[in-house]
Amino acid sequence: MNCPNSKSNYRSYYLTKLYKEDTVSDNYSIRAGAGCGKSTTLEWTETGVPKGIQPSEQQEAIFDALKCKKSASYKGRVACFNTSIMKELEPRFPGLDVRNNHKLGYHSTVKFLNIKPKFGFVKGNKYEKLARTLIGNPYNDSSLWPTYTNAIKLASMARITLTGSSLRNTTFSSASATQDTLWEVSQSQLLDMATFYSIDVTEAPDALKYVEPLINAGIASAREGFDFDDMVFLPNVFGCRPDKVDRCYIDEMQDLNAAQHGLLEGTAEQFVIVGDVHQSIYGFAGADPQSMPRFESAIDAKLLPLTVTRRCPHKHVEYCKRFLPDSFAEQFRAADSAPDGSIEYQKFDDKFYASLEGTSNLCLSRTNAPMVRACFMCWKNNIPAVIRGRNVASTLAKVIKRINASDNESLIRTLIEEYEAKVQKLKAADKLDLAEAKRDELDILVVFATETKTPDECVDKLFKMFDDADAKERAVQFSTVHKAKGLEADNLAILTPELLPHPGISKIGEFWAEQERNIAYVCATRGKDKMFLNE
Repeated sequence: MNCPNSKSNYRSYYLTKLYKEDTVSDNYSIRAGAGCGKSTTLEWTETGVPKGIQPSEQQEAIFDALKCKKSASYKGRVACFNTSIMKELEPRFPGLDVRNNHKLGYHSTVKFLNIKPKFGFVKGNKYEKLARTLIGNPYNDSSLWPTYTNAIKLASMARITLTGSSLRNTTFSSASATQDTLWEVSQSQLLDMATFYSIDVTEAPDALKYVEPLINAGIASAREGFDFDDMVFLPNVFGCRPDKVDRCYIDEMQDLNAAQHGLLEGTAEQFVIVGDVHQSIYGFAGADPQSMPRFESAIDAKLLPLTVTRRCPHKHVEYCKRFLPDSFAEQFRAADSAPDGSIEYQKFDDKFYASLEGTSNLCLSRTNAPMVRACFMCWKNNIPAVIRGRNVASTLAKVIKRINASDNESLIRTLIEEYEAKVQKLKAADKLDLAEAKRDELDILVVFATETKTPDECVDKLFKMFDDADAKERAVQFSTVHKAKGLEADNLAILTPELLPHPGISKIGEFWAEQERNIAYVCATRGKDKMFLNE
């Protein structure tokens, strides 16, 4: 597996007065800063600029570069990063195939295998069931939990990063694909992958031997159902791709993983990729940290800048430049018409949160525990508040149910014993980022156990607090920076400015230090008017 972690030098230049008289040909990469109107710019490329609007000089350069005469048979596509972006863009690109990458992979594989999926075909727990067959049931034997969970995690990461390679029998065809295909991955490849993506395998090293058979069991059972990762992994296994189009726009290019790269490569006569390398923050989840420069190189893309933000006030832009390399900081600026905005240090107490109720707000934190404490403060003072991140509640609820304590006192005692042992083990293995994550989990669980009366109430409150429902408009909206990517609000409150960038994780190495700077930049560019920093 190739996991380069060197930072690509940022280069950009204007391309003006470039007019295509016949067909689309050159590939382009639009390097867009936060809030610079990339979606609107792409929309106007296809539909035209609305009357009465004067595009910026950079937008004009993009329109000129992408201008072409379209034949009656022209086919265009927008490959979206996730479902929410897809739903936002569908009505804005009439006549184009607007789908997220997972849908593109899903439909390509279903078509290739010639199957008609029934309700329940997408199985979120597919690999959990397969792992129970291979390893055993951890609900019956709790000693199996470390091996069971690590094998599933490693199999997921190996699939989306394409760690390993596909082997096909000479009899391979769409009819026999699930029987005539194997995925080969060695334990040394898995260890390299785990090291790069900071996955802890010290607790259950025997999990490595189950990863290859687990992946192959997933391939063999593909006709019975997919999980989320299968949707982008299986097209690479079977060699099936979406139908080729004339032009494909790829959104949020910096966040794609290797499987998504493989899914999309070669599926268009012309690619127009869009993204911001400085918003690459999903390395921990398997995103290729060099996703954008790697795809640019593969398609020999010409670079187009889009660096004037219409979201961020002038003062916010100046604040966030401390997290950017000089080459991009010099180009990234607020629009002339943008407000100055404000940056204030405040004590984040109940009165402060009460002032945010009913406003357009985002309260962001690098870690979860500070948000949990703040959310309980709001609840105690009858201030509606919610934390984005339903998956956090699901993960922590499993921990509480597994411990199966009779009361909160014994729950807290067991939590501290288990987590302190894990934290010390991770620190000894120099896995500082994982140690910080485990410490954050422990802090959250202890706060919940302290603020509730029983373990069952603890679980109930977890799901009430961590809620992705956007309907609670009057609530104070808490979120980690990762969950807030793509969001914006008039009032931005940063709970943990001292952790942006996170000093502990930044010490691990340059790759993680860069990820932390990117997280800080994403955080500082969510606000449209006021920024509040916790004293």
